[in-house]
Amino acid sequence: MSAVLAKMSSRGASWLYSFSVFVVCFCVSTHAANNCNGPLLSVLPQSSFKSSSTSSNNQLPHFAKLNRREGQGGWAPERSDRQPWLQLDLREKMEVTAIATQGRSGSSDWVTSYMLLFSDCGLAWKHYGQDEDTRTTLSVIPAVGMCQWALAVFWTTSSGIRSWLNAPTSRSTSLWTDTRATSAPQVWKAPWRWTMSFGGIPIPGKPGSFLRKNFHGCIENLYYNGVNIINLAKRRKLQIHSVGNVTFSCSEAQPQMASSTFQSSSSSYLYVPLEPPGLWGLEVHFHFRTWNQEGLLFYTNGGSQHLVFYISSGQLHLIVHGSSEQKTNISIDLDVSDGLWHSVGLSCRGLKVSLVLDNGPTSAVDVQRHEDSVNGVFFGGCPQYSAGCKNPTVSFQGCIRHIVLNNQPINLTHVQQGLLGNHSKLKFDVCGIRDRCLPNFCEHDGRCTQSWDTFYCDCSGTGYTGETCHNSIYEASCEAHRQMESKSGYFYIDPDGSGPQKAMLVYCNMTEDVVWTVVGHINSGYVNQRVTGSTPQKPYIMRFNYTASLEQLRTLIGRSKHCQQEVVYSCRKSRLFNTWDGTPLSWWLDWSGGKQTYWGGSEPAVQQCSCSLAENCIDMNYFCNCDADSHSWVNDTGSLSYKDHLPLTEIVIGDTNRSGSAAVFSVSSLQCSGDRFLGNAASFYAGSSSLLFRTFEAELSADISLYFKTTASFGVLLENLGPTDFISLKMISPSAVTFTFDVGNGPVVLTVTSPVALNDRQWHYVRAERNRKEASLQVDRLPLNTLEAPSEGHYRLQLKSQLFVGGSASRESSFLGCIRALSLNGVTLDLEERAKLTPGVTPGCPGHCSGSASVCHNRGRCLENNSGYVCDCTHSAYAGPQCKKEVSMSFERGSSVTFSFQMPFPVIRNRDRASQSPIRQPVRSPSSAIYAHNSESRENVAFSFLTTHTPAMLLCVSTYHQQYLAIILANNGSLQIWYRLNRERRAEVFVPKAFNLADGQLHRVQMHREGRDLNVQIDKDTDQKYNLSSDTKMNTLRSLTLGKLTSTSAGLADLDEEVLWAGSRGFIGCLSSVQFNHLTPLKAAILNRGSSLVRVLGNLVESNCGALADSTTSQSISDHSERGDSGRDRLEKTTQSDSAVIGGLVAAVVLVVLCAAAPTSCFLYRRCSHAHTQEKSPASQKKDPRHSPEHGYPAGPDHGYPAGPEHGYPAGLEHGYPAGLEHGYPAGLEHGYPAGLEHGYPAGPEHVYHAGLEHGYTAGPEHGYPAGPEHGYPAGLKMNQDLHSSVRHSRKEYYI
Repeated sequence: MSAVLAKMSSRGASWLYSFSVFVVCFCVSTHAANNCNGPLLSVLPQSSFKSSSTSSNNQLPHFAKLNRREGQGGWAPERSDRQPWLQLDLREKMEVTAIATQGRSGSSDWVTSYMLLFSDCGLAWKHYGQDEDTRTTLSVIPAVGMCQWALAVFWTTSSGIRSWLNAPTSRSTSLWTDTRATSAPQVWKAPWRWTMSFGGIPIPGKPGSFLRKNFHGCIENLYYNGVNIINLAKRRKLQIHSVGNVTFSCSEAQPQMASSTFQSSSSSYLYVPLEPPGLWGLEVHFHFRTWNQEGLLFYTNGGSQHLVFYISSGQLHLIVHGSSEQKTNISIDLDVSDGLWHSVGLSCRGLKVSLVLDNGPTSAVDVQRHEDSVNGVFFGGCPQYSAGCKNPTVSFQGCIRHIVLNNQPINLTHVQQGLLGNHSKLKFDVCGIRDRCLPNFCEHDGRCTQSWDTFYCDCSGTGYTGETCHNSIYEASCEAHRQMESKSGYFYIDPDGSGPQKAMLVYCNMTEDVVWTVVGHINSGYVNQRVTGSTPQKPYIMRFNYTASLEQLRTLIGRSKHCQQEVVYSCRKSRLFNTWDGTPLSWWLDWSGGKQTYWGGSEPAVQQCSCSLAENCIDMNYFCNCDADSHSWVNDTGSLSYKDHLPLTEIVIGDTNRSGSAAVFSVSSLQCSGDRFLGNAASFYAGSSSLLFRTFEAELSADISLYFKTTASFGVLLENLGPTDFISLKMISPSAVTFTFDVGNGPVVLTVTSPVALNDRQWHYVRAERNRKEASLQVDRLPLNTLEAPSEGHYRLQLKSQLFVGGSASRESSFLGCIRALSLNGVTLDLEERAKLTPGVTPGCPGHCSGSASVCHNRGRCLENNSGYVCDCTHSAYAGPQCKKEVSMSFERGSSVTFSFQMPFPVIRNRDRASQSPIRQPVRSPSSAIYAHNSESRENVAFSFLTTHTPAMLLCVSTYHQQYLAIILANNGSLQIWYRLNRERRAEVFVPKAFNLADGQLHRVQMHREGRDLNVQIDKDTDQKYNLSSDTKMNTLRSLTLGKLTSTSAGLADLDEEVLWAGSRGFIGCLSSVQFNHLTPLKAAILNRGSSLVRVLGNLVESNCGALADSTTSQSISDHSERGDSGRDRLEKTTQSDSAVIGGLVAAVVLVVLCAAAPTSCFLYRRCSHAHTQEKSPASQKKDPRHSPEHGYPAGPDHGYPAGPEHGYPAGLEHGYPAGLEHGYPAGLEHGYPAGLEHGYPAGPEHVYHAGLEHGYTAGPEHGYPAGPEHGYPAGLKMNQDLHSSVRHSRKEYYI
């Protein structure tokens, strides 16, 4: 008997499945493949038709015949039937070649899709498609009254039997064919001698021996190129060889071989009683298959001693529970969660328990005692309210078949009919397991793993991230790296983003205003290659292979504004083009292998060199210097810059065989500059204007990213339609953006609403993605909105129309404003070129912030206003008008900054003091908030440091889940990165730079983690890539600490000993421009003082130590130069006339008189000042705010600053100093310092300091400087000693 089962679904019906009609037409053949065009159903009796239900007597199953009007013209199930099926008994084995469906006569009811299953005996059903691994849903096009044919050829399945072979038990069974001799040469003709083996792979020369375990079971309908292999074997053709026990009959499936599907991980189970209950002796055999890593296989019920057999972490475990909490374990360390069938045999006899997996070795243990009886066995799980069955894990999800208990096969049909045992959430006669990794939806070589209902992608080492490894972790160009304030060095870039090409390693030269991307070739060592002895018939050829593929280079060139390669070519008696017929003697090949005969500096398609265009060839009768055939060395050097021909792949030289002739050449690396797409923009003015592009190819995955700015309240950013599917991106209100699509399961809508208006004439970033796993939408830095994709249903997005940008096909709600950098699946659309041809749209976008955000650096955001632009440095570790000013702090021993996260955390503005200017800043979105929850397994860390002390704690981040990230300096000064993402494992340690970094120099550290990929860059010379053992997210962040970890610091118990030791020593030195993701801790400490989230310990001083460290060398050279100049000035003054000398003598007499009077006046002044100080000392001590001002500046005029302002300066003044003075200090002194004040500056001297000291420092401790030394410092101290404790007004200071 052959049978076919169809399960149906309808689309768009008012109620599920009602009035759906299923009519089948078969084309069959039981004898020959060429006689297969006759219908089948018309000859089948009514008893061959069965169904899950029937809505009425006029819609019975046997009415489901093509072109029939009996009854109501077809079969229809009941309205309440949620899983309708129609079963056909074909009466004998058939080969089914086609199936057709037809709508019900006289109506518009029709079946939209169905799932096809087949069986030999009606017990074990298989899905048509991929042999139990995937379900194939056949879609149907609606056509009432017409027969729609769908090809359904079963070549290797158990229906359509014409001949078969059986290999029942032999371990040495195989069948193979030899292509040397054949009765069908038109089929078996092959260009070489080879064999094809079925059922086993024999070892040559060793009959009966195989390379691996051979096949056991039945193979049916075995065809190769239309030839029936089994038929040839039955006829004992010479080219067919068989080994072992091969028979040509296949027994019908037995009831116990039928599969049962356990569908639920919480409530599926099968209970089989043992009647009568046996003595403590049990044998269980069964087959199972699953993808899940966890699941209960069976549980014995009865007595106090029982068996628990389950899967944990993909491996088998058997626990024998005895009395008094005694347990005996057996484990098999083999992965069984691979979706394949595995056989299990378990035996309990006497005091021994044994376990066998897949006929492998036996694992056995002894038990203390045995129980008297076993009542029954639970397979797959336990009932919800069962007292005798306890599930140590989740229920089993998968398939089980061939259950044998105590040598008695279990008939699952009896279980299904209620005649035996009990069950829940089971599907009988079919194995419903699916291989969700076939096809593999993980992109870019991501590794696919799966469970029962979904799949997972491991993106480690791929350079991509996301649920399906779709998104590149690298920037698209060196220009993008420059905008992130990176320095020159080697970087990975991915010009096609999420496209098929891998990232490539390039050198980014950022030393000039123009950023150059440099890609080398492996021939770079052949500099000035000398060529002799070549002829046009046997030329010299050198091929150039680059460090990136040609496809990658072409993408880079297409994205760049300009590319070039310099060809240095020198020659002596070696011509390029000087032949009688113009045939070139030397040439080069472009990227496609095309022959090019122009040389560097010339235009394409002309046989010329650069000297011809410059009109400076040595012989103007020729277009190249080499064509003059000079006996002396000349050159035709120039750059190739025609992008359509680059890169150069081969150079051919063919005229160096004459006496004295030679050529020397070298080819530079490929160099490209600019990014055509980073600022590629278009402005939409007319109400119905839009740009049209070809259809968006986004069947399985789609990512869309763009920037927009507008003053309108709504508008369509992008739309693409299909027959029924569509995808669109819209601004639906002044503060909301929606991403909508339909792949056949109904519209899916994701919306992100901003707390501030989006029509504010500022650039806003939008990114939408849809893949097989999820859909997501992000606007600016607002939280990502995601929606999980259904595991079942349609998933292919089928689009047909043109892509509309800035409008829609209906010309309604067109967009008004600017769109920039529109990228679809890694391909950036050229909006400017298309805008040149479209009415109502113009290339580019007016405004200071158009094109790119390069006017604001270090993650600063450009904001338009009426008078220009301002840079929002909220998310930047830098400050200043363009976010370029470093924010640095000097840490002393015991100092630290600790930032505590909350969930959610109120917004920390992180704005620099420039935001206090009178320019009104727009209210920012709460995206600047720092949340404790990290939604992705990603960390970005960047900072600069300078120190001479080790060990040192630079940065430590901890979570509430015993995770941490720590960056420390070890005892030897090497930088160490400690990552602990799994509390069950030890921390991983990475040392990107093994030598001492505590050398008093400023070092820059940048670290980026994406999943398991960790990239670390130190300064310009170290760029390391590591792989973590886990891609776990750092969830629920707890705190971030810079400097010393105290006993009250959170998460200390989770840190390793080396990290604790570095944390106890803290950090002494300078930290600058610290950034962790979007958090800038130093700015938070300075600008949010008093917040409960920021805790500062010790004496921290805001400084520009980072910037000073960079400029130390240039400053010292400048100082030396100035001293030299002043020395020359003094030397010139000594050459003055005699009259000047006489005048000097007179002045010297006057100076002696003044010097005699000076001590007296100074003594009197000091006496008065000292008495005055003592007189007001008590009051001043009570009111002196020196150690407790809000911003660390002394209040009151007695400290040289006006009293009362927020920052110690008067409000509203440009520089925060008293108005009207050139330098902001009291008037009347030559250099603007007050005379005679208790700040240690005496009145009147030339350098404002007390006379008599060479460098102007006052002698005597009462002025705040040590007495006596030549330079005003205590004797014996180094010049670089920190004078913070003695010079209190030389820099800004914070007292915490």
